[in-house]
Amino acid sequence: MDLFKMRCYLASLQGGELPNPKSLLAAASRPSKMALGRLGLFSVSSFHALICSRDEAALRKRTWSLSQRLWSKKGLFSSLKGLDTLARKAKEKRPSITQKVDEFLNVYYSAPENASKENIWDIQSLVRYPDGKGVMLTLKPNHKINDVLILACKIKQMEPRHYGLQLRRLIGENTEHCIPEMYEYIQDQIYDEIEIFPLSIYHAHLTKKEGIIDFGFAVTVQVDERQHLTHIFISDVLPDGVAYREGLCVGNEILIINGES
Repeated sequence: MDLFKMRCYLASLQGGELPNPKSLLAAASRPSKMALGRLGLFSVSSFHALICSRDEAALRKRTWSLSQRLWSKKGLFSSLKGLDTLARKAKEKRPSITQKVDEFLNVYYSAPENASKENIWDIQSLVRYPDGKGVMLTLKPNHKINDVLILACKIKQMEPRHYGLQLRRLIGENTEHCIPEMYEYIQDQIYDEIEIFPLSIYHAHLTKKEGIIDFGFAVTVQVDERQHLTHIFISDVLPDGVAYREGLCVGNEILIINGES
């Protein structure tokens, strides 16, 4: 916010246009957006405070307080009084800087009157399925990767646990793919498209022989807001253990154990 304020000052000194606050809005963290959004502060009008020092009324007030110490209004020559009157009338007809900024911000962030404040931060993302078809999904800032996967699979009536989610990003002439963690927030990711791909499912039969204490792997579990178990991932595999010999790798998800999902 301080950087945006300095850019406003610089634009004022150079006589240029006000900077676009879009980058500032995008850089705000998710907790800040949600907390300020609930208070009704994180909106277009809240950014007026960043340039309050440029408001002409405040500027005139400070200028007058300083000028009153040096000389009074009565000491002005008649010619200067006339110029002062003309300048004041011209300023009254001219829209204030705050009004200009308000119009500028509304061009980029004007929302329908019947739209809620939370809808301003919704994200429109293209999701592609294994068959090559795609749909546009409206994602909210509090959606995690797992939420997006469930939502995308629900549209096609697919089983989410049989599919994965990867992000596709175009960098020049190259395409970069990234598989984010299920607990990460979608708004924190950088991507052009979301792709849903089928997971490779296979069965692994692990048997311990005499003298072997464990199977040689560790797991990490994920729970939802109600502390219900949602996912089990393999977090570590010993190179000389039973799990390693059976082909288990770090990052594999366990779907069924001993016949129970």
